Amino acid sequence: YITEENVKILFSNMEDILDVHNDFLTALEYCLHPEPHSQHELGDVFLKFKEKFIVYEEYCSNHEKALRLLMELNKIPAVRAFLSSCMLLGGRKTTDIPLEGYLLTPIQRICKYPLLLKELAKRTPTKHPDYQAVLNALQAMKTVCTNINETKRQMEKLEALEQLQSHIEGWEGSNLTDISTQLLLQGNLLKISAGN
Repeated sequence: YITEENVKILFSNMEDILDVHNDFLTALEYCLHPEPHSQHELGDVFLKFKEKFIVYEEYCSNHEKALRLLMELNKIPAVRAFLSSCMLLGGRKTTDIPLEGYLLTPIQRICKYPLLLKELAKRTPTKHPDYQAVLNALQAMKTVCTNINETKRQMEKLEALEQLQSHIEGWEGSNLTDISTQLLLQGNLLKISAGN
């Protein structure tokens, strides 16, 4: 029922995200360790990782497709039972949080960073050595989130083109996504024939 391709669609590049966050956590823990640091410089840690957070673009762009697939898979009783048993095996006493909730977690995490940095900037004294880095990190993380949203919008446009092409009977031309990147106008078309 659940193919390797389905797993790739559902979980996308989650392992890459995990790798980035393991490194990020290590860097944060090192920064917060009392020795050799007398000043915690969290802004610098975010700035060092801003390029690595690009890993979220693929995951976020794929999220809607993953949810649609999961809805289809959940219609199969054996798959639904399997997913429930996986949650129970994972130590959950209940299945209150479905897989959809867990698939949303990475998106929520990356979107929280600008909010956390904004709060950190409010609470960091302007004379603190990390103050400017926190402000720079805030701006950098806002940019990361904006880029992720833009990539996601672009993927949605391409999926709309693919969906449109799949509804055209007898399509023999090139794939629309090969020759165009966005849908300019969508509506109903009425063909009027002379005669018959």
